[in-house]
Amino acid sequence: MKIKGLKLVALAIATCCCANAFSADYFDPLFRTAKVTGNVWILRPGETTPILAKEDFRYPYGSKVIVDGINPKLPKEVVQKNEVMVIFANDYQIKLGMDTTITTEKKTVDSGDAKVVVGLEKGVVSTFITLPSSKTGDQAEDAKIDAKLNAFAIKTQLAEANHLVDRNEIRTVVNADGIVKSMYKIESGLINLEGPQYKIVKTRRKTIFDITGDQEFTSISVKSGEVTANINRGEDTPYLGAFKQGSVIKLWRMYTKIQKKLAVAVMLTMPDGKVERFEYIENPSASLKALLGKGDVVAVAEGGLTEENTDEVISDTSDEGFGDSVDSSTEDTTTETTEDTGSFFSDSDDSGDFFGEDWDF
Repeated sequence: MKIKGLKLVALAIATCCCANAFSADYFDPLFRTAKVTGNVWILRPGETTPILAKEDFRYPYGSKVIVDGINPKLPKEVVQKNEVMVIFANDYQIKLGMDTTITTEKKTVDSGDAKVVVGLEKGVVSTFITLPSSKTGDQAEDAKIDAKLNAFAIKTQLAEANHLVDRNEIRTVVNADGIVKSMYKIESGLINLEGPQYKIVKTRRKTIFDITGDQEFTSISVKSGEVTANINRGEDTPYLGAFKQGSVIKLWRMYTKIQKKLAVAVMLTMPDGKVERFEYIENPSASLKALLGKGDVVAVAEGGLTEENTDEVISDTSDEGFGDSVDSSTEDTTTETTEDTGSFFSDSDDSGDFFGEDWDF
């Protein structure tokens, strides 16, 4: 019996070793709070009442971290500062500022590796990710570098950021109409980003860009620096471009009345006034492709095509239903280069007004 028991123990140890050989977990079993200042709350899984966060205390994944904002009941002369460091491992640390709420999730991805996803519901997160990002040229070593960078992500309602290196700052607000605005500030770090129909695959340091919208519309505006992005074009090769300060990427989405496929229209505005547009339907069937030969994507999306209405719904421009039309003249395209998401969603396009006071590290 003892020998049999020892064999079972040995088998269990061997199984664990094999599992560890083929998967990786770079994170602590529980995340930790440090440098707790002011009112910071933890809502643990399955509970309905949050508790005050403690200094150097550990909490389970699945918990929500809530940092209070300004208390209007306190006198104005009272300096209020609520913030906390959240540590998932020595190499993965973030700082939460005033009036910030995050969720924490640890899961296993297809590779078998552990991944931590921080859901930023509102507020500001600063990252302190001390991981190497430079490639060595060795395929195995570079795969390990990518695995560590992909193991941690910060997700807003509009996009998921990974490959977070060094110091970045992400700020998110949601207005009364449910429109989300996230601003990304790449100070000394790097960031990759993925959202519906697009990927930001490279950023320069000292870059700031914001993403505004909802499920139907997305606007990406480069405020400073440069980002490199892949924009989907349906079955065609994705559009790959470098977008410098003043560039605006806009995507409109709507479902077709035929077969309920997603139709996407894209407008890319460059700082020099150049405008590019394209539109497509995701994963169209053979019958839908045949209909597309008779009209444009917008016509199919808005009204559908039949023998009776084909002539009526076919238009000469792809702008209908996807925002204001833009003339190709220099004067009009120059106007289009200005960020107009403010007029689309609010009375002002000033990001400073949107977020309030300037934000720094």
